[in-house]
Amino acid sequence: VAISPGEDFASPFSGNTVQICPVGALTSSTYRFAARPFDVKSGPSVCPHCACGCNLQVDVRRGEVVRHQARDNPEVNEAWLCDKGRYAFRFPDRDRVTTPMMRVPGLEPVSFGEVFSAIRERASSGTAAFIAGGRLTDEDAYAMSKLARTAFGTNDLDHRMASGSDVPMEVERIAAAGMSVTYRDVERAGAILVVGLDTREELPILHLRIRKAVRRTGARVFVVHPRITSLADVAEHILCPPGGEADLLEELTGASGQDTPLARAASALTEARDRGLVLAGPRLADSPGAAGMAAVAADGFGARFAMLSRRAGDRGALRAGVHPALLPGGRLLDDGAERADIERAWTGSIPPEPGGDTGAILEAAARREVDVLFLVGADPLSDFPDAELVRRALRNTPFLVVQTVALGEYGDYADAVLPATAYLEKDGHFTDWEGRGQ
Repeated sequence: VAISPGEDFASPFSGNTVQICPVGALTSSTYRFAARPFDVKSGPSVCPHCACGCNLQVDVRRGEVVRHQARDNPEVNEAWLCDKGRYAFRFPDRDRVTTPMMRVPGLEPVSFGEVFSAIRERASSGTAAFIAGGRLTDEDAYAMSKLARTAFGTNDLDHRMASGSDVPMEVERIAAAGMSVTYRDVERAGAILVVGLDTREELPILHLRIRKAVRRTGARVFVVHPRITSLADVAEHILCPPGGEADLLEELTGASGQDTPLARAASALTEARDRGLVLAGPRLADSPGAAGMAAVAADGFGARFAMLSRRAGDRGALRAGVHPALLPGGRLLDDGAERADIERAWTGSIPPEPGGDTGAILEAAARREVDVLFLVGADPLSDFPDAELVRRALRNTPFLVVQTVALGEYGDYADAVLPATAYLEKDGHFTDWEGRGQ
């Protein structure tokens, strides 16, 4: 068994060759000699590493995960899995949070009752805010949305880690409501405009579906991005400076009759009509006006539009209302009738004024205007663009509550710590970029 002479076998999907090898000649270094088939117990799961929603089979031996394999789902990942989903299954045990802790003055183990009492005492006489991560299941996000609004009386909660979150409310409402574009739509598209996304690095299975559309239907693909991406061999790139996507998309709507990349993209989308797609990457939230202009461009060409998400829990958090101005299902917080629907379901009142997004919450915390700040499955030091703002916010918050699997650097800032379960340790759902709950 060998590779092509003189060529490297370098692919982010290389592990699939091991799984589909018909005779077992190809093996994986992480699983080789780790277990025999009769030693393992297998169970279904969903990959947590991005918003593609790939279906997994998880093999466990004596309580330890030894292998991830792709689980067939024709509507999502078909039979494939990227190497991150296949091999990134080991979590560090040395920093695992296993018990509640409080700072007295160092972090010491305490009971849940002590932590909850301290949180209630601090929050009852001050303000609270919640920042969630994209690692939460749909059920986690829904419980947090309800807790923040009905128990703590705050709409200062968010899951988005963009510094500006410049996405029109109507775009987010559509994303929260359901499935506007699916993998099948991508596969059958006649023209695809990808804006602000490196598909192979950020949403690998979507990358494969776009390539499949080129092979199967001859779809014409155009990429608006500051650099050449991994679709270079099947797509025409339209380069723009970071933050310049909105201006370029505005030019696109008026481009015609010229032999330029913009004009060719406009012509392809016009010809494709309802088989045309505009796919907006999550980084457009940090590009002023870009997400809104992408939606306008799609509408102008009669194409379908999707605002993509990055992490496995992002779309579920949006649907659950972990958002300063949206309630579950994309209902508007400041719409009295829609707010009343949720109040009846929750049997509690909800503050009518929208709260602050992640950036606003961090800025308020840095100014000592937030008394209790919750970080739930979130890592803003890594994910938020302004790490210095995050550090100031963490230092200046009188009472910081961190709920996480592994504490890491947040141990220097936390006043209270709550343990969390990893995705393989609990039941729940992830909603992928399409809006498909699994």
